[in-house]
Amino acid sequence: MTNTKLTQKFSVSYQFDKIFIDSPTWTDVDSSVDVVIRDQSNKTLESRKGIKVVDNIPFAVSFENPLPAGVYTVELKKGAGGRVGWWSRPIEGDNYEESAKKALNIDSIRWLEATRNGKQEKVVRMISVGSYDKETSNILDFFTFRPCQPDYFMGQTKPNQWSWLEVYPQHEFHNDKGELEEMGVGVAQNAVEGRLGVLSNPHSHGRSYHNGSEPEPNKCDFTGRNFQEQWERALKKDPEIIFVTGWNEWIAGRFSIDAPFHGATPVSFVDQYNEEFSRDCEPMKGGHEDAYYYQLISNIRRFKGVSRPLPGVPQPITIDGSFGDWSTVTPKYFDTIGDPVRRDCRGWGKDMRYVNSTGRNDIVEALVSYDQEKLYFYLKTESEIQGDFSSINWLSLLLDVDEDAQTGNKGNDFVVSTNGEEFALFKSVDNKVVPVSDKVNYKFIGNELEMSIPRKVLNLSNQKLSFRFKWADGIDVFGDWICFTTDGDAAPNDRYYYRYEAR
Repeated sequence: MTNTKLTQKFSVSYQFDKIFIDSPTWTDVDSSVDVVIRDQSNKTLESRKGIKVVDNIPFAVSFENPLPAGVYTVELKKGAGGRVGWWSRPIEGDNYEESAKKALNIDSIRWLEATRNGKQEKVVRMISVGSYDKETSNILDFFTFRPCQPDYFMGQTKPNQWSWLEVYPQHEFHNDKGELEEMGVGVAQNAVEGRLGVLSNPHSHGRSYHNGSEPEPNKCDFTGRNFQEQWERALKKDPEIIFVTGWNEWIAGRFSIDAPFHGATPVSFVDQYNEEFSRDCEPMKGGHEDAYYYQLISNIRRFKGVSRPLPGVPQPITIDGSFGDWSTVTPKYFDTIGDPVRRDCRGWGKDMRYVNSTGRNDIVEALVSYDQEKLYFYLKTESEIQGDFSSINWLSLLLDVDEDAQTGNKGNDFVVSTNGEEFALFKSVDNKVVPVSDKVNYKFIGNELEMSIPRKVLNLSNQKLSFRFKWADGIDVFGDWICFTTDGDAAPNDRYYYRYEAR
């Protein structure tokens, strides 16, 4: 149909909350329809525009509120895109209802008449009606259910379907209102020569796959070209939801040549094979470390946005171990509770065991304040602070005062850490960390700690305050960055920093 309007009138004896329509598109892949539901008085009750239609796959039109028993008319009109129709069957004789029931073998609907542009036709157009059930409706109001499209190439085959993983360029997945609801983004894809395959096949889509091809092994790297190519497409289309595959599928399942995947060999690995042919963005020790993790977060921020920090105001603090003067300080900085690294797990084989006991103090909250002369810092842990100045990798405060990651030790211009006897201030000079003579004033009691540092020592005397900071415990803060993920507790987690900005 082009500008043709096709209708089917029907009667039901019960409440219903959806109808299903079976439309052919004659293999066109970009078809859509507009749907209108009217009552017996011809009043429009529901309308949908641009519902995506896949050839011969029934699509649903759901109603927010169930419709009562009665007589209704469904009208279809072609939307944008390719061809689309409405399957019908001819009726015989003058008794339309009897012939329609016989043609479709459906007892629950009384078929009344079908029209084309208002003129009655001797056909019955194929629909079915979903009866309303209160308990089912309550479940559907609370949860959202979406069927998965497991194929990497086909795209959407019915409304409300979601992609799990696709090759570039990914398809758009729409809901039954025609809205762009979801698209998939992946680090890599076990796709071989246009078919579902195994990542151990060198023709698969690895982490470096882009512009339609997999680079030679010596040109593969950890810059996430496959991942970013898919992100750019999804961000441009801007669906409501982006579904990312995957995070931590660390098990490399081994299959034989009989595995039902294209490109399988005598020894095949479907989802994980090596660093290039793996679709995880979880950090690892060695190799790509946290490259894909930060790529993931960077793109999520582009998609969802980032709120601006609440500015701080000057408020002097007395460093005396009485923490009441911190009660009105804002903003508050929070850290994940229960995440200090304590690991004792069996590995592969009888004698392999992974042990990490660096987790000690669970950092939960941090605060910052200032006056003309000093900066003040507050730290709170989940329970009483464990350890002392002789403890290995005890509590440390990292300061990036120029907000330049290229200066200082890993971007840290100053670090407050233990010198074996007390908290001391260290400064980065020519890629070396040297102690500063100025004293750090501090007190800690129970699960709280406070300290002050002169602003002039930090080169923050005569300017509006803006800097990054981070707390750590059980971590070699002068060592490799990966320690902030594998050891102790960092606040905020991993390589992230809190940012403080004065009003």
